[in-house]
Amino acid sequence: METTHAYPARMPTLIFWLLVIAAVVFFQLTTRAERRAMIETYWVIIVLLGALGFLWQFLRQGTFSS
Repeated sequence: METTHAYPARMPTLIFWLLVIAAVVFFQLTTRAERRAMIETYWVIIVLLGALGFLWQFLRQGTFSS
């Protein structure tokens, strides 16, 4: 049976475990206050990107409905 995947079958597992290791290292190297500030910054960026998307759609299409 021929596969059409462009990556090895074990690649998702490897990526998952690399992300787990990165999360553990991140929590070990940062303080609670630093993590809180990073999470707050993340949500501000997400909200601003969402608002920018609405504005972009309004400017391009003249409406907020698709």
